[in-house]
Amino acid sequence: MTGNTGNTNQTIIPYMSSEDIEKGTHWSSSIRHELDSTSFGILILTPENTESPWLHFEAGAIAKSVIDGRVAPILFGLKPSDIAQR
Repeated sequence: MTGNTGNTNQTIIPYMSSEDIEKGTHWSSSIRHELDSTSFGILILTPENTESPWLHFEAGAIAKSVIDGRVAPILFGLKPSDIAQR
């Protein structure tokens, strides 16, 4: 996904923690910095990760500002009815 994003919009700089954190870097600081500096995120929801505390943390960190924060969920192997309302 990160490789194709630049082809559709050159102003987007994708970040994927599993690929963008250099070895030896304090990973939680890197993730927190990226989350603090963005107002939009794409979250891929799967049957295996819908209850993940990290997924919920990242979604909350991105949507921290009601005015500016936007989260776009993509359901992979799920239907909208599979996602519990909270």
